[in-house]
Formats: sequence, structure tokens, C-alpha cells
Amino acid sequence: MENLKNYVLDKKNHNLNLVYHSYSVFGIANVKYISCLL
Repeated sequence: MENLKNYVLDKKNHNLNLVYHSYSVFGIANVKYISCLL
């Protein structure tokens, strides 16, 4: 049971990391795009 809980928590953390990573990559791309326009 403990293993299952850890597995679920691990999956949640993994998904959060993916979301955070894609958001930060998107943010960096936005900054570059905006600075190209300036």
C-alpha cells in the first residue's frame, strides 16, 4: 500500500515538473520573441 502511495505521489510530481518545464520553456521563447520585436 505504501508503495502505491509513493508511486502516485511520484506521478503527480512528475506531471508538475513537466508542466513547470514546458511553462518555463514557453516563457523563455516568449521573452526571446518579444525582445526580437523590440
